[in-house]
Amino acid sequence: MYSRLIILLSIVCFSTTLFSQDMDNHLWQNRVLVIQSSDIQNEFYINQLSQFIDQEKELADRKMIIYELINNQYRLTDYSKTLLVSEWKSLGLKSMDIRGSDDFKVSLLGLDGEKKLEQNELLKAKELYRIIDSMPMRQSELRSKRNE
Repeated sequence: MYSRLIILLSIVCFSTTLFSQDMDNHLWQNRVLVIQSSDIQNEFYINQLSQFIDQEKELADRKMIIYELINNQYRLTDYSKTLLVSEWKSLGLKSMDIRGSDDFKVSLLGLDGEKKLEQNELLKAKELYRIIDSMPMRQSELRSKRNE
């Protein structure tokens, strides 16, 4: 499973040590949504982030971490425990290679580090929750909550 996470990271061009270490910390702990754009003013990027306004409870319940990647910088928002937004950090890359409409991509990684979704269009919050809630580990979490 660990090797799959490393392979995924190389596929999406995030091969720097600092970023890889951050991602490794989430394996089996968090679901990760990666939002990539070559421009912070990109309409898809802005609209994607707006999907999660006032969604802290829903995102925390699903153990979500959101990484934003713009050119050669990234930051994360950790919803899993307390809302934490990090400072922008450098990837140490000169440019990103994003293919698709308007240089935008969104990817979802499960608790196991496996890629569950990748698309070049807006991912609505309800669709994200539907995808996550249909995953076997999430189903197990929901059963455990019902039995408490």
